[in-house]
Amino acid sequence: MVGRSVGWLVGLLVGWLVDRLTDRSIYVGKFIVYNRLFSDYETVGCYKENKYHRAIPSLEGQDDVVLDGLYYLRKDPVAKCYLAALRQGYSVFAVANGGLCLSSDAAAVTYSKYGKSTACNDDGEGGKWANQVYIMK
Repeated sequence: MVGRSVGWLVGLLVGWLVDRLTDRSIYVGKFIVYNRLFSDYETVGCYKENKYHRAIPSLEGQDDVVLDGLYYLRKDPVAKCYLAALRQGYSVFAVANGGLCLSSDAAAVTYSKYGKSTACNDDGEGGKWANQVYIMK
């Protein structure tokens, strides 16, 4: 009886671990292109954005492979924005308004143009006219 209980528990734990690894992976087709367990970026903070003159330009529409679908419905927007910026050769990127991906070659200089903000949500996906800024390690 004890053997069955331990076997069941081990199976449950292994299933949970596999589920977590899969859940944290980003796929393009059948291939894992990134796993969030090994993040290569860290946040710099939350910064204000300007509606008419963005501190960091959008990458939306420039990488339809990684930046799939509507940004506000996108799963794993921070990791996907990281990948899109990396593919463009940029070292700083930002996520705003729940998933909008922003980056450029000048982002390291321009991200703080309008000062710090407190409008970012706790999910790391920015806020309304607020960029959660990340730097690659």
